[in-house]
Amino acid sequence: TTYQQRCVCRALAAGIAVYSAHTSLDNAPGGVNFEIAGRIGLSELEWLLPKDGLDAGSGLLGVLPQGEPDSEFLARLKTVFRVEALRHSACTGRLIRKVAFCGGAGAFLMRDAIRAGADCFITGEFHYHDYFENNGMLLAELGHYQSEQYTVDLLCRLLRESLPGLAVIPTSLNTNPTRYDSR
Repeated sequence: TTYQQRCVCRALAAGIAVYSAHTSLDNAPGGVNFEIAGRIGLSELEWLLPKDGLDAGSGLLGVLPQGEPDSEFLARLKTVFRVEALRHSACTGRLIRKVAFCGGAGAFLMRDAIRAGADCFITGEFHYHDYFENNGMLLAELGHYQSEQYTVDLLCRLLRESLPGLAVIPTSLNTNPTRYDSR
């Protein structure tokens, strides 16, 4: 009865295997958050909330090559993530250099971003009160889909690297739940 269920049913009926690496790909080295870091141009990456004893975690913290005024940084995020309306906390003219981020619903990491001394925290979704309890850190809310839109590119690249003989044909993520991409 739901969009997700209809997608799975169509895939099964067509003999297509379904593999969902959602949270595991978010928390993996080289995963979704690393894709975001590359697109923003961050280096010196470290886990925002590391998993004990593993090279894995939730969210990342990285550094821009040089400080960027907050309004310019937000404008660049809008371009990179193709966001028409970017929700964010107030611009104060501060320089953004240390950036914390988490694709998808990462508001649960805001306190970790504050503790890490981030100038900005980027995620797909914030809660209403986060905008009042952010200790003056710039918040940038891309939208859940927008923050994870490059996952298809990431998966295609991983498949091409792992299986060089396989033809990998990406299809765009379908944002209209009433239509299906027939490819």
